[in-house]
Amino acid sequence: MGCNPNHSGAGGDNECQDIRGWQNVSLTDLLSRSAPFAQSECYVYTVKTTRRLSDGSVCQSGSGPNLEGSLATLCTCMHHMRLGRTERDWPNTWVVGLTSTDKSSGFGECHYLFYVMRVQRVFRTHKELFEFLAKEYPSALAVKLAHKNRRGDVFRPRTGITDGSWSSPTMYLPPVPNHTHCKVEGSTKWHRDVSSQGDEGKRTSIPLLVGDPQMTFVWNRPTIRYRGERGVRRKKFGTLAELLGCLECLRDENM
Repeated sequence: MGCNPNHSGAGGDNECQDIRGWQNVSLTDLLSRSAPFAQSECYVYTVKTTRRLSDGSVCQSGSGPNLEGSLATLCTCMHHMRLGRTERDWPNTWVVGLTSTDKSSGFGECHYLFYVMRVQRVFRTHKELFEFLAKEYPSALAVKLAHKNRRGDVFRPRTGITDGSWSSPTMYLPPVPNHTHCKVEGSTKWHRDVSSQGDEGKRTSIPLLVGDPQMTFVWNRPTIRYRGERGVRRKKFGTLAELLGCLECLRDENM
């Protein structure tokens, strides 16, 4: 496959995540494949870092969700949403990301499906996540590392440390200088991707979500429209079946 300058890879410095490996399934296929799990709870939100390129494809310029390496991870976005459930409660929950409707996004005033994932694994710290990916999905880990990829969402633990809390940013390598959450030298914005600091200064781990590869769907072109009401703060939707009832396909699903 030839290199597309709009898409990043390991260490990439381009404007979009590389999501070309995902198949644009039809609405019919989505309904069929998700049917056994359609009564599970569902969260829906707008991925504000999506926009439509001149060739019609979808660009994800943020780090979360990270869909590179044919594995969906949600570790640097939607902190409050992820804190809304415990690590024990997240597995088997559905997370749905819609394209942006900002004027500059290129999608007009319509939301389209960008990704749908069924949460398979949840981790408390990036150390646990790193070790899991290194063992089970090493190729995905290679393109998700924040200290190498400006859109990476996995932070590598520092080596040789035997004392300290793995919920502390000091325990990890900082992201590459031009990372989406570290655009200014010395920025500490990325610290919140590792943990949430409460009013008393105590750090709390934010659940890190990994999707089931067999139950993750990504569309690199806008083909399925969401026609329901979003609401400003609405995240928890109900069941996946309810959300699927608010979808309609375009005439040409391969546009």
